Amino acid sequence: MFNWRDLPDRYGPWKTAHERHRRRSADGTWEQPLQRIQAEEDAVGDIGWDISVDSTTVRAHHRAAGARNAQPPLKGSPHKRSGPLGSGPI
Repeated sequence: MFNWRDLPDRYGPWKTAHERHRRRSADGTWEQPLQRIQAEEDAVGDIGWDISVDSTTVRAHHRAAGARNAQPPLKGSPHKRSGPLGSGPI
């Protein structure tokens, strides 16, 4: 990830550079040159379209953190517990 505060001084204040980048990304300024360059490079076979996802940035839902800690009752136990469809014996 890029830290805007580390931008070289020749680009001006980082907040100004970030705002310009944000605006130009939102209005599509970068899209046309990117598509042209990609088309040219793809035509000569210089682009590998493989995609890699860094798993350190993928987060699971908070409920996916782990299973329940309670053990199911032993077979033949008179106790009841809630099942996925409501209450009832196991």
